Amino acid sequence: LASWRSQWQEALHGLWLSEGSSPAEAMEALENLRSCLEQRDLAGGFQLRIDEIDRHTRLFGNDVAALVKAIHRSLTGFLPSRR
Repeated sequence: LASWRSQWQEALHGLWLSEGSSPAEAMEALENLRSCLEQRDLAGGFQLRIDEIDRHTRLFGNDVAALVKAIHRSLTGFLPSRR
């Protein structure tokens, strides 16, 4: 029993719970941690997509600039309007 109690205290400490915390409280803390990690992973996926959109936007702008330059060099000084 002393060994189990020691292991339980160590587990609670890893979850930032007090010594008197119940198994239900530990399970709730684990579920909250799982949810946070899931949200972090989801946000990371969104950031990758945003970065890809930014990259494609830059590439498209470069392609448009090259096309404008090829059509007529006098048009290269104009900036596209933003709506």
